[in-house]
Amino acid sequence: MKYIRYAGGLIAVVTAFTFFACNKSSNPVTPSAPVRTFSFVVGNSFVFDTWSLDTLTGAKIPSSMSIVHESIKDSGLTIDGVSGVYMAIDSSFTTTDSLFLIDTIYYATTSTSISSYGLVASMMNSVSGLPFTIPRKWNKIADNGNGGTWIADTTSIGISVPYNGTNIPVTIATNITGRDGGDSTLNISGSSLLGDHAVDSGSVNVTGTIIIPLTLGTMPLIFHVYTTYQPTVIARIYAPPQKFTSSLYPALDFSLSGTERDLISWSGK
Repeated sequence: MKYIRYAGGLIAVVTAFTFFACNKSSNPVTPSAPVRTFSFVVGNSFVFDTWSLDTLTGAKIPSSMSIVHESIKDSGLTIDGVSGVYMAIDSSFTTTDSLFLIDTIYYATTSTSISSYGLVASMMNSVSGLPFTIPRKWNKIADNGNGGTWIADTTSIGISVPYNGTNIPVTIATNITGRDGGDSTLNISGSSLLGDHAVDSGSVNVTGTIIIPLTLGTMPLIFHVYTTYQPTVIARIYAPPQKFTSSLYPALDFSLSGTERDLISWSGK
């Protein structure tokens, strides 16, 4: 009887092992696909290091370093004809913890894209002494999986500038398109965050009429935008410095210092 009980037990063990082995091979556990959708979350907060970049070398200017605290404060807003907008507050501090600027930022998303309100304008208008101001508008800065290009900014403004004792009409036009650079992984505070790399590039063209229409100068623009999905945030912006030079009207010459902004920590979902 002991032999029968032993054999029966052995058969039961073998049967159970065979069942689980077959079940494992016929129903393998597959890892879930990584999330590749954008969605800001109210209550999330982020900290960035930011620098201006030297107009000659492109190196970070140590004295320009600041720390930006961004908090997603609200959602469902309508801004300049776009609904479902998220509102963020950016508080900028010196390296000695002195608050020197508070700014309101607006973001709009689809599942695959992010637009920022006035990003191009803020970059251009940071140049002191310009005889013009670029108006704020929606700039699409990322579009995951877009195999073509998209319009990031097209703006045209007219001004008058003095020339040989008279005023001449001048047009400043921006034309920037974006393209998807594919997946990127950023290592932030010991975590690897999957995201998307977009490249937005184009130019600022200045034309004027001195008896006949003339091209007064052109300046290239380019900036790299790295966004992450979980959490959704514009984790890195890199814009190298550029210079506008006009051979016909040197009074319009200006340099656009570069910018770098890097996520260093976050809290929330």
